[in-house]
Amino acid sequence: RPRTGDITTIGWQSALMTVVLSLIVFIIIRKIFSKMILINISEDLAKVEGVDVKKYNLVYLLAIAIIVALGVKLVGVLLTVALIALPSVTARNLATSMKNYTLLSLFFGILAPIIGLTIAQFTTFPAGTLIILSGAFLFLLSVFLKK
Repeated sequence: RPRTGDITTIGWQSALMTVVLSLIVFIIIRKIFSKMILINISEDLAKVEGVDVKKYNLVYLLAIAIIVALGVKLVGVLLTVALIALPSVTARNLATSMKNYTLLSLFFGILAPIIGLTIAQFTTFPAGTLIILSGAFLFLLSVFLKK
């Protein structure tokens, strides 16, 4: 039985379950994205437009809870926080639009684990630590590249 919270011991069943649930969350967020942006800009305007703010906030929070729960089960608390926070703050430093922010967050969320896992293959350092350090390095780089 794989250890919970170790990214290098994830089994195919856990990976498949995570991919399926992540796709479901992705589809749901994609459907409500424009309404969530409107709610974030102005709740009053969203209400005037007929958006059920409480319902959409609940759906959004449930989606976040699912992703965090999956992350904690698979890779542990610290790595989950790093994989959620670091790509988005890195993208925020470089983004010029909301679409650009979303794509950059996705890019950095994929890039940091690739870098960390690649380095882990050639060293004796733990993969989770290297992924966090890769994400932190990308963030620091974005601070210097920020316009």
